Amino acid sequence: MSYLSSFLESRIYPSLRLFQYKDFLKKAVSGEHQSDALGDARVWSEKEGLRELLKEYEYQRGFSAKPFDMSTTNPQIYFLEKIMERQQDKNTLIFLAAVNEVLMEEEVNKDGYQENLKKIDNYFRIKDSKYLNLQGKIGESSFSDHIHLTSEGYRMLAEILYEELLVTSD
Repeated sequence: MSYLSSFLESRIYPSLRLFQYKDFLKKAVSGEHQSDALGDARVWSEKEGLRELLKEYEYQRGFSAKPFDMSTTNPQIYFLEKIMERQQDKNTLIFLAAVNEVLMEEEVNKDGYQENLKKIDNYFRIKDSKYLNLQGKIGESSFSDHIHLTSEGYRMLAEILYEELLVTSD
C-alpha cells in the first residue's frame, strides 16, 4: 500500500462520513449485488434453533418478571424524563416496541411481565407526551425473531407510526 493510500485510509476516510461507506459505494458503482441486511431477515418460524437461542440469559433478561423501578433512580426512567423535557412542545412520539408473543409466549404471559407493561402504560398516562404501546399490534408472521421484524413488519410499523403522528399532530 502506498503512503498516500495508507494516509487516506487511516486519516481522511474515518473523518469524512461519506467515506465510512466507501466499500458499500464501490460495490454499488461496480454493479456488484449487495445486501444491507444485518442478519437473517426470514420469518422467525423458518429458523432452526431460535427458541433454544432465546433461552440464553442475554435474551431472557429483556423479559424480566421482576417489578420495574419506575422512579428516576432507574437510569431508563431518568433518561426518559430528560428526553421528554427536551422534547417538550415538539411533535414527539414515544413507543413501546412489539414483542413476538407467540415465540415468547412463556415469558410474556408471566404475571410480572404483564404488570411491568401496565406500569409502563401508567407511567406515560400521566406524562405530557405521546405514547403508543405496540404490544399485540403486529402479527407474529411479521417477526424475524423475538423483537426484530421482517421487511413487511417494518413496513407495518412505519404505517402505524405515521398514522399515529398524523392523528396526534392535529
